[in-house]
Amino acid sequence: MLRNAVDHGIENPDARLKKGKPLQGRIELAARVDDYYVHLSIRDDGGGIDPRKMKEIALKNHFITENDASRLSDQELVNLIFKPGFSSADQVSDVSGRGVGMDVVLSSLNKCNGAVDVNSVKDQGTTVRIKIPLTKTLVTKDALIVESSGQLFAIPSEEITTTLFADIHFGSLLSQEKILSYNNTAHHVVCINSFFYAITKSSLEKKADQVLIVCSKYKSALLVDKMFNHQKIVFKTFSKSLKQFGTIPGISGYTLLGNEDIVLVVDIEDVIQHYRI
Repeated sequence: MLRNAVDHGIENPDARLKKGKPLQGRIELAARVDDYYVHLSIRDDGGGIDPRKMKEIALKNHFITENDASRLSDQELVNLIFKPGFSSADQVSDVSGRGVGMDVVLSSLNKCNGAVDVNSVKDQGTTVRIKIPLTKTLVTKDALIVESSGQLFAIPSEEITTTLFADIHFGSLLSQEKILSYNNTAHHVVCINSFFYAITKSSLEKKADQVLIVCSKYKSALLVDKMFNHQKIVFKTFSKSLKQFGTIPGISGYTLLGNEDIVLVVDIEDVIQHYRI
């Protein structure tokens, strides 16, 4: 679709100048995710799709009959781009005009119960929107992003009872035992730095940004260097090529942040079990 926007959509500079457009074309790519779908859009400010031209091509190449042509709306004529073998390119090139592409997009989306929608206005541009359902292998969950020893981690929000600034609650810690008293219950404190980085010299010394992640379900609290924010993540398990990471104690999977940073997801129950061994 990006190829189509570049080769079909954006006019050459002379044509854009005659239409009163900036000489340089614009293509916008956007993506977002909700609880159920990945939403993608490709928008260009090119020449758009002309329904009349689509009708002429479809009749000439016998994709539709004269009777069909008289009944089809402008939007239905635009949607002819999804017909297998249909091409509106004036000539074949290495980039487009080969009559393949959009039909593959549609068939692939149909297989995964996705959807595609094309909105186009002649001489103004085209917007293509795609909706792809999240599969069972792409699980979304809320997580708290934290940092310890310079490494980012994601802690599932559903496991967290509350968060406490360590410098305020150090008075509740029995430093030698590494115990936090919370709601009159003793919680073992596990320092993430020393758990994942055994060679890191870490202690319960007072530090301004340190946070205690209280997990009452396990009567434990994780001590981290810094807390950022709760956000929805796409949880991924390790593939066969990354199976060595799946053997790390206390790690259940990973996620990718918007800036492409890889963040490991903490398995709190596993951390506690290994801590008590």
